[in-house]
Amino acid sequence: METDDSRVVAMATSNFKGAYVGTITKNGPADKAGVHGSFTDQYSKKHTVDIITAVDKHPIVRIDDLISYIDQHKSVGDSVTLTVYRNGHNVDLKTILTARSSPLPFLPVRSAPSPPPPAKPSTIPRLRHP
Repeated sequence: METDDSRVVAMATSNFKGAYVGTITKNGPADKAGVHGSFTDQYSKKHTVDIITAVDKHPIVRIDDLISYIDQHKSVGDSVTLTVYRNGHNVDLKTILTARSSPLPFLPVRSAPSPPPPAKPSTIPRLRHP
């Protein structure tokens, strides 16, 4: 799940606190919990559906609040309740936390460099005597 940081700034200036949901991974934990992400309509206008306002009744002002709360108080397999603001109403969505595939999915995974091949035995030229 990603958030739209520019919308978080706009929301903070309008006295509405929370983290706008950007994209949702299909069949991921947020999708299974019922969190709705933003979408772009046929006129290229972006629409935000859900704004996370609390996790387990703890207020969320920005995405860092959500990540910090989960990191400090929860583990994989624990349940959480996300309160989202949707269509003018607060909705509580319950889900079970799963492991993240990568904290930075946009970075390529690199394997360790291969060790150099073993050195070939040195061949010392032999001198021929006439």
